[in-house]
Amino acid sequence: MDKKSFVEKLSKKLNLKKVAAEMLLDDVIEILTNAIAEEKEVKLMNLGIFKLRQRGARHCVNPKTKERILIQPKKYVQFTASKKLIGKIKTVSDKR
Repeated sequence: MDKKSFVEKLSKKLNLKKVAAEMLLDDVIEILTNAIAEEKEVKLMNLGIFKLRQRGARHCVNPKTKERILIQPKKYVQFTASKKLIGKIKTVSDKR
């Protein structure tokens, strides 16, 4: 599902104009991304948990040159699905 179809469903569900639904979605995304960027854990009931994690630095070997290289630490967003979401996915996949 892309943003346009999400906004259409949201506008129908909340009985809003598409412009208002898009503004609402943009605000939610902005709040979510700002919270994650500030390294806060975001828990959304029935959806899951978003949190910022960091992979440590590590050494690897370039297979062509056999040279050891250092890969720098990297931050990434981890999402853990809620039990309700996992159950919904399992129910939908079992019907297929």
